[in-house]
Amino acid sequence: MSQTFSLDYTVENTATSTSVIIPANSQIVSIDVNVETAFNDSGTDILEVGSSADTDLYVNDVAISAVGKIALGTAALCANWKDIGSTDVRIGYIYNGANDDASAGAATVTISYLQNNNLS
Repeated sequence: MSQTFSLDYTVENTATSTSVIIPANSQIVSIDVNVETAFNDSGTDILEVGSSADTDLYVNDVAISAVGKIALGTAALCANWKDIGSTDVRIGYIYNGANDDASAGAATVTISYLQNNNLS
């Protein structure tokens, strides 16, 4: 199964909850970011994806300043993908622009997972 959410530069430096809910005991198998319009903060542009309580639980500090698809699989965080736990998880994210001055940027994030694949 997969769920997708969109983001743009107007949420710069604001932790944001999405409508995406990953069911309990699911295993995340991939997270793909498709940058449709490059984010253009005068400093770095990074994205973090996690739960609404911990926005970098699944993805930490991914550069989103160039158009294109980014397939993610950071080894240090993939342990968190193995089994999301015994309760549903609402996905949250934060777009961090270093100088908080972006005037463009849009992306979609797709999270693919296997439902009820309890690997704990």
